[in-house]
Amino acid sequence: MPSPVHRSAEVDVPELGPSLGRIASPALDAGRSSDLWVKIRDVRLALAGSIFQAAHGARRSLDAGDPQDAASRLGRGSWSAAWAQAVSAAGQQVVDHINGRLALAAAEARIPQRRAQAVEVTEVEAHALTARLAGGAAQLVLALDELAAASETVETGATAVWRDALLKVARRLEAAWIELEVHVAEELERWGEEVERVRAWRRPRWPLWTITLAALALATYLGLLLGGYLRAPALLQPVVEW
Repeated sequence: MPSPVHRSAEVDVPELGPSLGRIASPALDAGRSSDLWVKIRDVRLALAGSIFQAAHGARRSLDAGDPQDAASRLGRGSWSAAWAQAVSAAGQQVVDHINGRLALAAAEARIPQRRAQAVEVTEVEAHALTARLAGGAAQLVLALDELAAASETVETGATAVWRDALLKVARRLEAAWIELEVHVAEELERWGEEVERVRAWRRPRWPLWTITLAALALATYLGLLLGGYLRAPALLQPVVEW
């Protein structure tokens, strides 16, 4: 009976939870208990879950004696995809939240439906907003480049370099996420001004005044005609005489 394959003592996946820090924490920050921040937390925990799942797959590959596959499962592509998905999901949650606030403000201001639809976040604005959320990932990208280089050394036995690179990427991912949350708060403040502008909208009064003045002028003119103070045009003469 063949003996089971054991994970190499020289190659191992480090515990990433401590380095992921806030990303792996289920807690909400004080003052961030709104529905939006609850959804942002869910995105954060999904990001942590993706990383932990990749780490689990890497450990299974090591158990099977395949360090190259382990390095691939926790390679730059896995981290980049998880981060991109988290940014996209967070961006969509923020856009949906802002659109909800804009719609409520439009309803309070009694803005006509066609005009109310025009105040929603456009597709271009949504893409720009999401890009701003990812603005703190520069150091993460550099760390991922280092990980890509370190992954090539796993089979040569330079595993300490790979482990250190993994832990560094985890720390940079946490920093990028914290920056993302800062940008979320900034977007809420920025769009809050637009929400208040929509809420302060008032229907223009000049059309009503124009119609009122026109009706008043017409009534005055007809009164003068019927009272005999003005000579009626030939077209209206039968009406006046009647």
